[in-house]
Amino acid sequence: MYAPAPPRQREARLAEIVRDFASEPAVVGIFLAGSLASGNADAHSDIDLRVVVESAALSRFCADRLSRPTRWTGFLFNEWSDDEACCVSHFEGFGKVDVFYLGASQLEPSPWLALPIIVLHDPTGIIGLARARSAIEHSPTDEHLINRAVGKAVACAVEVGRRVGRGELIYAQSLLDGLRQRLVDLEDLLENRRPGLNCSFKIEERVSAELLAALYAACPSAIPAELQRALAQLAGVCRALVWQLHERSKLVASPESFVCALDALAE
Repeated sequence: MYAPAPPRQREARLAEIVRDFASEPAVVGIFLAGSLASGNADAHSDIDLRVVVESAALSRFCADRLSRPTRWTGFLFNEWSDDEACCVSHFEGFGKVDVFYLGASQLEPSPWLALPIIVLHDPTGIIGLARARSAIEHSPTDEHLINRAVGKAVACAVEVGRRVGRGELIYAQSLLDGLRQRLVDLEDLLENRRPGLNCSFKIEERVSAELLAALYAACPSAIPAELQRALAQLAGVCRALVWQLHERSKLVASPESFVCALDALAE
């Protein structure tokens, strides 16, 4: 049964990890990101940590990224991507720790540093300086960004229809998940929402009640007729969002070309 450990266990783990990293002279900064930093964490939240090291030592820390977590209390196993600067580790009590390593020369002013973070170790002031020079990029109405987001959403909807037609039903289900996320992205652009800044990262806490109901309803089993119904419903939602973006002068491209494809999918 999935039952996460109490937050105090996560806090103790974080303190242990910070002590471990801070004991290394080459570590010049540690900061926390994600829901713990933004203040909307719950019992299920993971530890999202950034570790800044002297540039000459970065390769050593990346090489040791899989072995280091084994010395922290309650370690179970690692998962990782091809990114050699990242490691995700799992612990007893369903604890999860994401560690990203940065060389000191890579720490530059960035919109990411302007989002909520908690500085845990900054002996030289390198994080504070980069953070002070950082600013949020105010581009929620960028024409290229919105046109691309709409195109991606409509293309994803078309691909769902194509995969259902081919009988690739499991793949169609996964594409429907992607389409739901793209509709959230469109509503974010419509309402000038920026997760982590003026709204929650959690979809259930940020989207409109109407969109949330549509997303919940479009979770079909791998039956062609159900997949088609879900696609038709989401195509209708996408159509409405496209027109709203156009009416608010956020979409420069002609909406008719998008609507034509969506109407065909909704039939």
